[in-house]
Amino acid sequence: KLKTLIFLDFLPSLLVLQVEIKKEVSMMNTKKLVTLSNQNPRLTIRTLATLMAINDNEGCSVSELSQFMKVNEKNVATTIRRLEEGRDSGDVKLIKVKQSKDDKRFKHIWLSAKGKALVKRL
Repeated sequence: KLKTLIFLDFLPSLLVLQVEIKKEVSMMNTKKLVTLSNQNPRLTIRTLATLMAINDNEGCSVSELSQFMKVNEKNVATTIRRLEEGRDSGDVKLIKVKQSKDDKRFKHIWLSAKGKALVKRL
């Protein structure tokens, strides 16, 4: 019981520390996104964030990606379309998009080799 009581005394501090660590990681990712976006003017922060989300969810649909990112599905679909066409990446194909075999209305998204190399720089 004593160990439990000691742990409970430290629990609020641990929770605060966890929140602070998450904020710090988020700030580091944001700084990396801004730096990479400045180095590649055609890659917006939104585009880079989308690429990072695809990296974490390869093979997902636009709907699943929008849920993961907590962003409107139309915004994600527009970014995916622009990436697919090469407009947001200087004609470099950073993603691969395939239609679902089960339902032709859905597309599944993966990073291309160049997209993976870019995300590794983050």
